[in-house]
Amino acid sequence: MDEIMDIEVDGKDEIPEAMAEVNEMPSELEVVRGELEALRAELARRDAEAAERALFEELYPGMRREDIPGCVFEEAEARAIPLAAAVAIHNRRCEREKERASAANELNRGRSTGRVGYASGVSHSFTIEEIRAMTPAQVKRNYKQIMASLGKL
Repeated sequence: MDEIMDIEVDGKDEIPEAMAEVNEMPSELEVVRGELEALRAELARRDAEAAERALFEELYPGMRREDIPGCVFEEAEARAIPLAAAVAIHNRRCEREKERASAANELNRGRSTGRVGYASGVSHSFTIEEIRAMTPAQVKRNYKQIMASLGKL
């Protein structure tokens, strides 16, 4: 702006030349407007981050960023969604996976003939070959079941 004020015009003939100089100078006003827009954009970004942090703290009080798996941050960034939304998506996926596993376990439990061994209260019957192959310590440990097995033979 000071440069504009330094131009002296003595006569009418010099006015077009002075106007040409003014038009060629970078517009300081445009520069200031550009800086203002950049500052407004930065302020809006910071406000959005603060709002996102507040929402996250409201939805997940006490959750530390260190407790969040890295894949959640990656998804939030890749999909351009708030971290709170990415955590909710991750948690729901985990819940669905547990539900699927539980349903599969229930289905398999229905198809199963029961537990292997005698943990469920059903005693195991040993064959003569199994008894002969046992060490003295194994015979001592399984003595009651061996006697019950011999009674069934």
